Amino acid sequence: MKSFHPSQKAQTLALIIILGFYVGFVWYPYWTAKPTNDPLDDIRYMHHQMAGFSTRVEDLQKRLRAAESKAERYKLMAEEAVSRAKAEQLSEEISKHEEDNKPDSDMSAEELVEKLNKREELTPDDMKFSEIKTPYSQLTGAKFPVQHDVGLDFLPYQEKTLRMAQSTFWGTLNTTTAMYNDTDTFIFTGDIGDMWIRDSAAQVHPYLPLAKKNPTLKKMIGGLIKRQAFDILHDPYANSFHHKPNPHPNGEDLKLARTGWIATYNYELDSGCYFLRLIYAFWQVAPESKIWDDPSIKAAINFQLAVWETELYHEDDKSVPGYLHPGQNLTYYRYVELSRGGKGDPVAFTGMSWSAHRPSDDRTKYGYLVPSNMFASATLGTLSVMSEHLWKDEELKKRALALKKQIDKGIKEHGIVQHDKFGKIYAYEVDGLGGVNMMDDANVPSLLSIPYLGFDYDPEIYANTRKFILSDSNPYYHNEGFSSGVGSPHQGAGPRIGNNIWPMAQIMQGLTSSNVFEKLNIIRQVVANDAGSEHVHESYDPTNPQIFTRSWFCWAEALFAELVMSVTTEDLRGTPTHGPLREIEGEPFKEILDQAREKLKKGKFFLGDYTTRMEDAE
Repeated sequence: MKSFHPSQKAQTLALIIILGFYVGFVWYPYWTAKPTNDPLDDIRYMHHQMAGFSTRVEDLQKRLRAAESKAERYKLMAEEAVSRAKAEQLSEEISKHEEDNKPDSDMSAEELVEKLNKREELTPDDMKFSEIKTPYSQLTGAKFPVQHDVGLDFLPYQEKTLRMAQSTFWGTLNTTTAMYNDTDTFIFTGDIGDMWIRDSAAQVHPYLPLAKKNPTLKKMIGGLIKRQAFDILHDPYANSFHHKPNPHPNGEDLKLARTGWIATYNYELDSGCYFLRLIYAFWQVAPESKIWDDPSIKAAINFQLAVWETELYHEDDKSVPGYLHPGQNLTYYRYVELSRGGKGDPVAFTGMSWSAHRPSDDRTKYGYLVPSNMFASATLGTLSVMSEHLWKDEELKKRALALKKQIDKGIKEHGIVQHDKFGKIYAYEVDGLGGVNMMDDANVPSLLSIPYLGFDYDPEIYANTRKFILSDSNPYYHNEGFSSGVGSPHQGAGPRIGNNIWPMAQIMQGLTSSNVFEKLNIIRQVVANDAGSEHVHESYDPTNPQIFTRSWFCWAEALFAELVMSVTTEDLRGTPTHGPLREIEGEPFKEILDQAREKLKKGKFFLGDYTTRMEDAE
């Protein structure tokens, strides 16, 4: 009998260990994915798994042809055999599943999905099309989203989608809203217990059309506006805040200027834009509200505008009247993680306003973030209208319009670049010194979201930009066949999540589309990639949606609810599961946070942890 040489034994043992690890940890989530109650969802997800294995087989075959050593070839051959066998097994399971779960219409699941994507197969009676503004775009003055009127039968995964539309619509009220009294509302973002001005404004956006006739909602949103005004007056450069001051900041907090009320001190131009958009929309539904007599609202607006005006000339270190840096005796912004002693990389004057960070909370590569400046332009326009008709303040109107004119000029002269393939497109970031960042990020404002922001854009340039964004030319666009969309370099996204798709970007693709079929396809992808949780996550692995980040993320959920309601005029909202609101006195915040987390036991998460996995909960 021929004996194995010790080196062969070692190779064999190593191969077994590698295969065991690979099967156990890489493909385990596919095999243990918990089935849903929706046959169409199950069938679609099995197709998704099979595509993942097929792609893996192709990849392994390429690597096999390039392998240089015999040991490496043996390992790759074994991995290919496992993947191929699983793909074949899934193919058999799909056929059986489709046979056992035929829809009442006698159409297979795949035929139904195909019908959603082929306009010519739908008769006029199947679908009513009405390209009018939604209640949301009417309030913000934006061109998008537009309203369609699709029969509920054409909603992908109809029952599950309806459940998700209701739960995501009311998610903020049910889980992240605390009203301390009639004039103070604190809304945290989800699995992070602090309030971002951006997130909180976006989270209540779906409630604005209802607030006109609902005094409780009106009180809640008015209280949020007053809380945001308080936060801006505390520090107009900070982007998120605690529900009460931190009495014992540690060394890291002090280093990052996270003291007192400040949770994060990332200066993001878009934060103030969300505040202005919220007050303009709320003014339209509640012009009689007493908050318009509160001097803190206009004071916060003026303080925010002072920052925007100052940051037109970032290199000059101009002082912001009334501003003092937390922890440093400075009258201008510095952040420890930026270059040049916290000032950031050099920029030249462009007419746009400088921003240290993106809406993802990441640092900008080049200081002039074009989509955030577009958002600023849009909200300055609506502010001028409020200044004239609400406050009769001619000086504030002139100030807003002058700043808007300056920013618009900067965008036109520096924010439009020539792309070799797509022609003229909007840049994501520029520095005025020749530096240009051609990409897009999932977080809003983004280039994809331009029509949603209310900015007066060039349709041809936006069309070119959209083609660029939704292509491989955008370094953060991912297309896995069944799922495609924009991702993000958020927090230096390493190999674990660097190729993730962000539902927020997929949803924004739908919200800025006039094609109802594109919207339905986006809804299909978001619902099918929820890892069985019926929640909208921050991001997910398109080859295995069981791996995702943030199990509790109300900003993305509010956008999803808005998207679903933009495809039909049916009232899909349902009612809150805990009454219209919970009005609580005293210090309820910790109890609210704990109660909300209890509802998400089926999804385990850790604050700040971007490797969340869903696990079965007993």
